[in-house]
Amino acid sequence: MSRSIKTLLILCSALVACWWPGSHAAPQPCPSSVDVGSFVTRPDQPKPVRLFSPPRPIPRSVRGTRSTIRVVVDTLGRVMPDSVMVCGIGDREYLGRVADAVAELRFRPRRVNGRSVIAPSIITYDF
Repeated sequence: MSRSIKTLLILCSALVACWWPGSHAAPQPCPSSVDVGSFVTRPDQPKPVRLFSPPRPIPRSVRGTRSTIRVVVDTLGRVMPDSVMVCGIGDREYLGRVADAVAELRFRPRRVNGRSVIAPSIITYDF
């Protein structure tokens, strides 16, 4: 295989990896006017299939804080792109890592009349 073809394949692979859905979550800003205590968890909200475990290491600036994370879950139990909102984390780099981890979670979707529906889910985590 020629060198130019190898280079082209590497560039295409890198482009796909950066573009492919789910590679990086772009967290929505947590509005300062929103009281995260007003986020209501419902007994029938989508539930994660496994417990959320934040990325390690946890920065010192985040330890001892509480984070409220809101996502919208589709009918297949996947987090919808651009629905991740992380409140309570001031470290922008770590906030992005948390958003990426949450975006990869799988959920049991909310069911209404026996059918899966799109619905929000709230996760609260004490660091």
